[in-house]
Formats: sequence, C-alpha cells, structure tokens
Amino acid sequence: MKRVHAITMAAAMVVGIGGCTVDAGPLPAPSASPTDTSARTMTGPDCLAPQVLSVLGFEADERDRAGSHPDAPDAGPVPEDLSPVLVVECTTGETLTDSAGQWQAVTAIRREGDLDPLLAALTPVGSPSPSVTCAPGGQRSDLWLVDSMGDAVRVAVPGAVCGRLSAAVREALDSLDAVDEEHYPVHLISPRETAG
Repeated sequence: MKRVHAITMAAAMVVGIGGCTVDAGPLPAPSASPTDTSARTMTGPDCLAPQVLSVLGFEADERDRAGSHPDAPDAGPVPEDLSPVLVVECTTGETLTDSAGQWQAVTAIRREGDLDPLLAALTPVGSPSPSVTCAPGGQRSDLWLVDSMGDAVRVAVPGAVCGRLSAAVREALDSLDAVDEEHYPVHLISPRETAG
C-alpha cells in the first residue's frame, strides 16, 4: 500500500510540474533537498537564482531586483544516478510590459519527451570551452534536469559560450515538447512615462 501511495505521489508531482501557465509573479524559492546529500541537487529548478541570472547576462543590481532567491549549485555534468523526466530551460530574449514599463524578462520553459538525445548532447567531449569575455545582449540559456520526485540538477552544457547553447543541445531541446512557459520581469529597460 505504501509503495502504491509513493508512486501516486510521484506521478502527481510530475503532472504538477508539467501544468501550463504564464505568470509574471516570482518563482517559489526552492530549498536544498533534505534527502539528497549532493550539493548539486535542489528541490525544484530556479531560473531567478543569482548564479543563473549571472549566466543569463544580468548585472548584480538587476539580480538583486529579481528578489531573494537561494544560491543555485554550480552547473556540472549529468549525474550518473539521475533519472530525469523533464528539462527546464531558463532563457532570455522576451520582454514584458506592465504599469511600470517594459522589462527584460527571464523565461522558464519546461520540456518533456525523449530526453536521450539531450542527455547524449550534454555528455562532455574533448577539452572544455576556452575562457572568453562575454559581450552583453543576445539570447542565453541555463539548463536544469528534473526527476520524478521534483529534485533538480543544474547541468553544464558542453560547447556553450557565454550562455549560448551548442547546436546539438539546441536541436535536442527543440525536439522536446514545451509543456509550460513562464515569464519573469527582471530588468526595467523602458520605464512608462507618467503624465505631468
């Protein structure tokens, strides 16, 4: 009976993660997983974590305005014992408009499907990318893999430079189904003019 209950709870979590909404509110603050001793595992991905926003090209003051979010673990290779059921891509390039004006946003896209091609593309090959100075702007991405219990691991992308994904990873991501997309305003780029 306990096993059936555990399986039902795991299935419910996967369904909850895959729900479809568009929300400009803050992401819930994830916490370190109490059942996993790995420093790289969190309960739920966080596209507004300071380390993720840094990869996405936001300055420190812009990251501060995104609200208080716990530090994300360093991105690394896909753990051998991880069985992901979905991937969350944190990406830039979208803008939002509200009463304050126009914002540069972070988009969190949840993707499901056959993850094998993506996992193969995330396997490191050869030497790491050289250290470069990144120019501002352009679309950037950061990736989380999530298992059936909701534990998330931030993964390094071989061949990525300044948050730009390699062609193999981009192709593998685009072959998956986007089941959820949420937008979060981070940087006010054009304040709304007020009548004087």
